Amino acid sequence: MLVSLHFLPDGVQGMLRVAHLEFSLQFLEGGDLRPWLGLVLRGGFGLALRSLSCGLRDQSCKSCPLAPRCAYGYLFETPLLLNDESQRIWHPPHPFVWKPPLVDAVVKGQTVPLRLTLVGRALDYYPYFVLSLEQLAQRGLGRDRIRFALSKIQCLRTGLVLTRDRGLPEASVFSINPLEKLHETSDITSFKIIMKTPLRLRKNGQRLFHFDFESFVGAVVRRIELMAKWHCELDLFFRFSHILESARGVHLISDESRFHDWLKFSKRQNQVMPVGGTIGEVTVEGNYGTFEGIFNAAHYLGAGNQTSFGLGQVEFAAADQ
Repeated sequence: MLVSLHFLPDGVQGMLRVAHLEFSLQFLEGGDLRPWLGLVLRGGFGLALRSLSCGLRDQSCKSCPLAPRCAYGYLFETPLLLNDESQRIWHPPHPFVWKPPLVDAVVKGQTVPLRLTLVGRALDYYPYFVLSLEQLAQRGLGRDRIRFALSKIQCLRTGLVLTRDRGLPEASVFSINPLEKLHETSDITSFKIIMKTPLRLRKNGQRLFHFDFESFVGAVVRRIELMAKWHCELDLFFRFSHILESARGVHLISDESRFHDWLKFSKRQNQVMPVGGTIGEVTVEGNYGTFEGIFNAAHYLGAGNQTSFGLGQVEFAAADQ
């Protein structure tokens, strides 16, 4: 399944249009969400979204003639692009990022904040996210089928409370420029990277079990490039060479991270799969200004692999904070 893409001229700066929202889930009963709300959410949300948008449920997305116009086909089975052989990307990034807190169980009456970033064309599909969550609320989460109510939807940037029955207001949409301040010098010369949920990195094709700054920056840049290409019609490839070169000169000062492992059963692959990664924080020495633009993007888009349902949530702070 392929879709076309138009690139902007070389002189145009890379602006990714996003919305950053928070859904308040008030649980009507308690229960088990192990190993984690984010992993439980993945399967439930996908089923709800497909039931809302799919007219030919006995047919695969790859062969479905409706897939290019289908919410589930675009959001969950994100198609390849035309003329993409040069990039060798066979699993395009989803145009959304759920950011669940590290919750593995809830009690009756508990309210859990579930954050969501929509990217590019996914902004038009906001009602599908609302309706899918409402359907999932009735069906229940996890093996215990824990029911909840969607008590509030709020734009985190403006504080605006959103309605369920309309699209996103323009005021809730903003732009991220990962190339901003690319060559500026910052007063911050040492800073912390805080991994709130497991960060999954690879180096030379191999999975990493420890934090590596150069691999981290490479993963962030790659994610920005792919998100921009697939969902914002921006060609940002080869525009971050200065950042990638600068990453080699950054030194690790302290490492308070650890590898945290989870296992989940994949119905699609019919096997148990590891989904762990590095959590905790590290402190590094380098010019924060060089990386400020991509770090701002990573705050919303996540970093590493399997970020769409909450892995790779990262925050950044000056070392003395």
